[in-house]
Parts: sequence; structure tokens; C-alpha cells
Amino acid sequence: MASEEKTEEATQYKLQQAKQKGQVSKSMDVNAFAGLLMTLATVLFIAKEIGVQLMAVMQNVFLMAPNISVQSSGWLIGQIFESYIYATMPVLLLAILIGVLVNFMQTGGIFSFHPIKPDIKKINPLKGFKKLFSLKSLFELVKNLLRLSLVSALAYMIFYDEIITLPDSISYSISGTLDKVSDLLMKTIVFFILAMVPFTLIDLVFQRWSFRKEMRMSKKEVKDEYKNQEGDPEIKSKRKQIQKELRAKLGALSNVPSADMVITNPTFIAIALKYDPKTMAAPRVVSKGKGQLAFKIRKTARNHRVVMKSNIPLARALYQKVKINAEIPPELYDQVAEIYRWYFNNQRQ
Repeated sequence: MASEEKTEEATQYKLQQAKQKGQVSKSMDVNAFAGLLMTLATVLFIAKEIGVQLMAVMQNVFLMAPNISVQSSGWLIGQIFESYIYATMPVLLLAILIGVLVNFMQTGGIFSFHPIKPDIKKINPLKGFKKLFSLKSLFELVKNLLRLSLVSALAYMIFYDEIITLPDSISYSISGTLDKVSDLLMKTIVFFILAMVPFTLIDLVFQRWSFRKEMRMSKKEVKDEYKNQEGDPEIKSKRKQIQKELRAKLGALSNVPSADMVITNPTFIAIALKYDPKTMAAPRVVSKGKGQLAFKIRKTARNHRVVMKSNIPLARALYQKVKINAEIPPELYDQVAEIYRWYFNNQRQ
């Protein structure tokens, strides 16, 4: 059976569930662009300092060359490596920091082990074959080919003259060489921005569009999610009705002090009755309840000295057949009339 077409935008709940699993819209080109751009910019500002440090290291190497032995060569290599690390450490740390910050800005900050959780579906060859020929794979192929072509063309136009004049740089002083390196770095940054910005923006837009498309839901999925979140409409309606009745019963406790009497079961059910011959055709149930609510009705009746009468059949019948603030039905007239005769006789005594 064919699956239902997914035409609906993903709900906020599905997006939150996907985020918990590490599934978010993210462009790796944006991370790479930001990290590399900041690295180049940092190198540009501290290029001379790095150059001076590395030149000093090489000068020491050449001065120590006549005295280097096989035993001391390992120590010297370690010193050279350490010097290079110290010289380039600010650039490396900044690149890592920028990469983390840009990734955080794209994803909003997530931490999930779900992507590395073992899943047999991940090694499904059919699924991998579909990904290989998917729209996303085609987009990546075309994007990379176009970017490579543009980078090659810009590199040729920008650095052609520099390559021709490269032999002349042998006669430059150290200061002149460092200035030349700074100029090349500036050109590299400009060239990098011209080459990368359009493709980075296109990739960012595509990744967001692709993610929204992957997260789309069918109308049935939206309906099922609504049921899971809010409950089945019929069950929800019944729940509301029960809550409404409960509120009405609790609110009816305020009618107990003005009732004529309370009919009990004797402990499980309590029915409060009131009768006014001038305004009522028959006695009315002004409050009723069972269990804990019946206990509250009896307690309220005792506190306000309302007469209580135990009559199990009548209490059950009134509870089942009569709603709160409704008059008793004709079939219960005789039983209620007998109770009221007892009530009036008791009042006269």
C-alpha cells in the first residue's frame, strides 16, 4: 500500500523530537567558511609575528647545525615542532572557537547520543543506494564542480602575476618578504570571500529547504500526533463533561445549608432536597454526591443543623435519576412525600 503523500509542514512537536535526536538544519559550508575566514584574517594580522618567530627558530637551527649529532637531533626536532605549535596556537584555537560558535548558532545548541546509537537501518544497502542518487547528492556534486571551476578561474586571474614575479622575491629582505606574504594573504582572503560566499549562501538555503522537506508530515501523521498530544476528541469531550459535572457537584455544596433535609445511603450517597410550595411543583435535588463528596455534604449538613434521614432505596434512586437543581420525577413522589411527612412531623415536635 502506497504511503500517504507528505504535504503538511512539520509541527513544532516533531521538530523538537527531531532536535533531541540530533536532526537539525545545518550547513557544513557555513562552518567551514566561517572557520577558514577567521583563520585567514587572524593570520593576516599576526603574520609578521608568526614569521619573526619561525625565522628565529630556523636561524637557531642553522647556527646549531655544525654541532648537531644523531643523539641531539631528536631534541632539536622536538624544539622546532614546539616552536611551530606555539606560533600557530592562537590561529588554531580561534578556528576551533569560531567553528563551535557558528555550529551553535545554526543548531541552537544540541547534545544527543542518538546519531551514534547502533541502528541496523543505517547499513541498509538499499537506503544507501537511494541516498547516493538523491537530490541532495546531486546538489552537492553540482555545487562542488561549480565551486572548483570558479576557484580555479579566480586563482589563475589573481595569482598569475605573482607567480611570474616569484623569482624576484629571492632578493627581498626578511621584512620585505613578510610584507609580500601579508599582501598575498590579503589577496587570498578577498579571493576566498568572492569564491565562497555565493556557494555558502546557496548551500545554507538549500539545507534549510531540504530539512523542511524531510520533516514534512502527512495529514494522517498530523492527526495522529494531535490525538497523542491532546487525546482522542471523543475521550476529550467525555473528560470535559465529567469535569463539568464534578464542578457542578462541588459548587452545589453551597446549597446544602439551605436544604430541608439530606437523604443518605447511609454513608456512600448523600442527596440534599429542598421544597418551596410557592415556587416549586415538586421537591428539588439541590446537591448530591457519593464517596468523598457525600462525606462533605453530610459534614456541611451537620455543621448547619440540616436534618439527615437514611433511606437506601430512595437515596440510590435520586442519585441515579435526578440531576442537580432538577425536580424529582413523578415515580418518586410517593417515597419523597413519605419522607417529607416525617420531616414536617419532626419539625412540629
